[in-house]
Amino acid sequence: LIKSIELETPLDLTAPELLFLRFATVALVVLPWAVANADKVRAVLLPAAELAVWLFLGYALQILALDKTSASTCSVAAASTGV
Repeated sequence: LIKSIELETPLDLTAPELLFLRFATVALVVLPWAVANADKVRAVLLPAAELAVWLFLGYALQILALDKTSASTCSVAAASTGV
C-alpha cells in the first residue's frame, strides 16, 4: 500500500516521509480530544508515547526492508515475527 501511494502521489515524498505524515495526521486529529480530557490522558501518556515510538520504528523498519529486499522475502520475514 505504501509503495502504491508513493508511486501515485503527486507530492514527491519518500516512504518514511509518508509514514511521518500518517502519524502526524493522527496526532492532529486526536489532539483536541486529548486536551479536553487531559486528566484521563495524563494517566496513560507515558505508556502511549512508548507504544507510539515502537510502532513508528516497526513501520519504518518494514518500509526500509521492503525497499532493500523483494516483497516476497520481506513478507515471509514479517509473517514469522509475531507480536
